[in-house]
Amino acid sequence: MLSEKEEKIAAQEGEVNELMEPIWVKNLRKLLMLSAECRLPLETIDFVHAELGLPSDYKESLIPKFLDFCMGLNWEFWIRRLRLLQSAREERYMKERTLDTSGNVNGHNSKDENFSGPFAFHLKFPAGFRPNMSYLQELEKWQKMEFPSPYLNAKRFEVSDPKARKRVVGVLHELLSLTKEKRLTSAQLDVSHSELRLPARLCCA
Repeated sequence: MLSEKEEKIAAQEGEVNELMEPIWVKNLRKLLMLSAECRLPLETIDFVHAELGLPSDYKESLIPKFLDFCMGLNWEFWIRRLRLLQSAREERYMKERTLDTSGNVNGHNSKDENFSGPFAFHLKFPAGFRPNMSYLQELEKWQKMEFPSPYLNAKRFEVSDPKARKRVVGVLHELLSLTKEKRLTSAQLDVSHSELRLPARLCCA
């Protein structure tokens, strides 16, 4: 027997799930757009579904509705449609980064050694870490270096290209932003490293 409180929570679960469905579908689309082929094995999503906030029965309760949205479309058409969404997302991504400059484009924040600008990432050094001037100069170059949007097809870039390597940071940033706690284990990253074109060394670290 459920208590009155438990019955009330159970009754609200369906309503909450219904409200969350558009967010889940949006995040799944973004996850697909981060992958090189705009597709991921269902097993990969299984491995991270809890971190993405998906319900345990998402394959029965969510995926069929997602497929209904594509009813009548062949797979090639769906891939092309995702590519269009990918391009639109790429434009929004770069626009958002450009706007998020705190009014100081490519400026240096002496308090925490961070740089502002459309291509800079927020960094937080470990306690006690004291970088020397040479390190900071290289860091400044890296922070100011432009990089392709993580929503562009990774196959277009050479792995050895410094801009492509910085793009990987963008991919990880976007991937973690889809999770509830903004983190994944190395094992979870390893499962999808080929689809997301992540460096092997990153996943083995």
